[in-house]
Amino acid sequence: MSSVEAITKDGISITFQGISVLSRTTQSKVISLIKKFGQDFKKVLIYDRIKEDLRIFCASKTIDEVYNEQFLEIVEAVKNDVEAQIKTLGEGGVAILNLVISKPDIPQDIAQNYKQVKVQWTEQL
Repeated sequence: MSSVEAITKDGISITFQGISVLSRTTQSKVISLIKKFGQDFKKVLIYDRIKEDLRIFCASKTIDEVYNEQFLEIVEAVKNDVEAQIKTLGEGGVAILNLVISKPDIPQDIAQNYKQVKVQWTEQL
């Protein structure tokens, strides 16, 4: 899947690289999915939905929430919402078996600040 650019609630631009999706299509639904969405139905039902949900998730969170505090919640939140949309739009014909979203690339100055904070924290141990 191509990279996804998003902007956090506090206006920081971030990029998610290397998003991986493993999905399965119900054989009996293939023809109706192609008729409704075209041959690239997975792009419409899965990839475009993931991009949009990831952007919405980030838009309602600060950079610290996305990068640190709630990072582990991103996959579950995006997957659950995309699955609900697939159930409605795609009549349950496609299932997401696995979704992997790696930590986003963040601006260098912010990344450096996080490193400094971690170094200070470990020095206090």
